[in-house]
Amino acid sequence: MARSLKVKSEYIPRVKQAVRRNGYATQQLLAEELGFAKSTISLFLNGKPISNLNFFEICQSLGLDYREIADWDELEETAAATSEDEGENRAADFSKYVERLSNPNFFEICQSLGLDYREIADWDELEETPAATSEDEGENRAADFSKYVERPPVEQLCLETVRQAGSLLRIKSAKGMGKTLLVDRILSQVDKRQYKTVSLSFLQASKGIIGDLDRLLSWFALIISKKLGLAALFQEKWQEGLGLYSCTAYFEDHLLKKLDKPLILVLEEIDSLFAYTSVADDFLSLFRLWHEEAKNNNTWQKLHLIITYSTENYVPADLNKSPVNVGTEILLPDFTLEQVLILANKYQANLGKDELQKIINLVGGHPYLIQKAIYAISQKQLSLADFLETAATEEGIYGDHLRGHLLNLQEHPNLAAGMKKVVESSSPVDLGATINWQLHSLGLVTFVQNAVQPRYPLYSDYFRYRLSS
Repeated sequence: MARSLKVKSEYIPRVKQAVRRNGYATQQLLAEELGFAKSTISLFLNGKPISNLNFFEICQSLGLDYREIADWDELEETAAATSEDEGENRAADFSKYVERLSNPNFFEICQSLGLDYREIADWDELEETPAATSEDEGENRAADFSKYVERPPVEQLCLETVRQAGSLLRIKSAKGMGKTLLVDRILSQVDKRQYKTVSLSFLQASKGIIGDLDRLLSWFALIISKKLGLAALFQEKWQEGLGLYSCTAYFEDHLLKKLDKPLILVLEEIDSLFAYTSVADDFLSLFRLWHEEAKNNNTWQKLHLIITYSTENYVPADLNKSPVNVGTEILLPDFTLEQVLILANKYQANLGKDELQKIINLVGGHPYLIQKAIYAISQKQLSLADFLETAATEEGIYGDHLRGHLLNLQEHPNLAAGMKKVVESSSPVDLGATINWQLHSLGLVTFVQNAVQPRYPLYSDYFRYRLSS
């Protein structure tokens, strides 16, 4: 069975309706909920191939029957090799489907068998039909900005930074703050005639790759080359077994010099690496090195890096500082009342300033929480009064969001104990530098000098109840 699936063309309208029916006002909201790159959701909704596992998870989230909407005929035509029995039973035999999902990819199989993937891969075929060239990337990432609300001066600062030779832009926040949509906004304002653009999400890499530095370096260089239509260059020039030098030498001596214009390289979800501390430290040091080299090296000035990551993954990785500390850092702020009013008008929600202020009084200006509330009320899924009554409960529209945070705390009893103290106190609490920082990384508290307090009343109300039992 092939490793990718796509939606049948006749089912595309249905899956787009399912997004709205399930309360996701935008593709970005669904992407944030699932922890996917927005480009993956866009490909799914437009009938483009995505990985089997991602296809199944999206279907589950939207209440869709993957066996019904998947283009199995297309899969039959393009599958590398399937038996007749597998072809007949491919939609129904879920146990085989799961088994095949767990198999390593081509790259990993070659490594485990001691085969040289550069020798046995069909590079000509790959060169002719790359999965996504840099020209395709712009189309795949095309976003609907009709609901986009700017947060000056964030957008202008990002754009000015990206246009600088050898730049490194870091966008970090807790989930739901709009990192992916901001990147899409930046890319939409870049002159495509002056830059090549490639995006890579580290969610695409398996644990076997992420946990091994040499594998990760090879995978990274290969995927970037493939997206640029230069897979054959990788086959010819990549030097295996030299660690970080392999990647630096390949980019400097071959890939960047091959390009006729600067490359904007977007690296998303790098927090997927954080749990593999030694690998992450070495791999992320590449970007610090490349950024420093760009100050005096014309070749490295052709590379413009955009890196995004969610701060929640600091906690399971037991980090007490940011893993990347060079370049220009962007911390995404909450919406102001004026920006919330703009968003409400874009949804044609019949909500005035006083009503919107009531929402803000509960969830602050958190973009995801605000957007979800405005959408639900504007679509008459619930009234403002019902929203205010149920928001901080698992019955309300934030039930999944709150349970997700609760699970994080339950997995780290020291954080749960700390959060309990915070929500039960009438004034800011100092839990010590590490606990303060980790709760802040989860997006649950804000700093008041050296102490912390609940970020929003939504969290105070919910966790005061849940953590008291």
